[in-house]
Amino acid sequence: MSNDKRVYRLLKSKKISVGKAEDGTFLCSIPHNGNKEILDIHSSNFRIAFKSFWKKEYGELLNDKEVQEIISILEVECYESKNKIQRNHRIYTKGRMLIYQLNTDNNTSVRIEDGECEIEETPDFMFYTDRNFKNQVEPDLNVMPEELLPYIRKHFNVKDEDDVILISILIVSSMLRLMNGCYRLRMNWQYCHRMKRIMSL
Repeated sequence: MSNDKRVYRLLKSKKISVGKAEDGTFLCSIPHNGNKEILDIHSSNFRIAFKSFWKKEYGELLNDKEVQEIISILEVECYESKNKIQRNHRIYTKGRMLIYQLNTDNNTSVRIEDGECEIEETPDFMFYTDRNFKNQVEPDLNVMPEELLPYIRKHFNVKDEDDVILISILIVSSMLRLMNGCYRLRMNWQYCHRMKRIMSL
């Protein structure tokens, strides 16, 4: 089978996928160590990664001319693709849905939507990962809400038990409302303390 037919078969099976980023960069997602690697098709890293993928897939090592011919095919596919990609840094939100990049080694993210929270495979082209990214601690989704309180007592400088409960509610509600958590938390905390002082007068 010719290389071009193999490429179209890979695209049809979605073993590889292509798209165009908002800045016009042509991107290709290819399997790598059980995960997906997303690369600019014009980068030198893509040439090396694609050669490696091809060798594992077909047992053949592509030469530079063959790689360039494949890139030419992918350029057209990227240009014609309706997959317009908005790549995000660690967090993606849409409406009341939030996806948080968790781990690049096993390609997982946390999805929060409609009051439900689950760990799932990160969708293709969802995130770009910089050198400073570190895999996050995987959350235990079976923990009961009451178990948050001891951590609040330990890590926040609050002595009043009412404040412990208040800040717990604020943390959870800020996350579930998909707001800017730290800013919203600080504003709500200041507001609640003002109200508390007024009510005590």
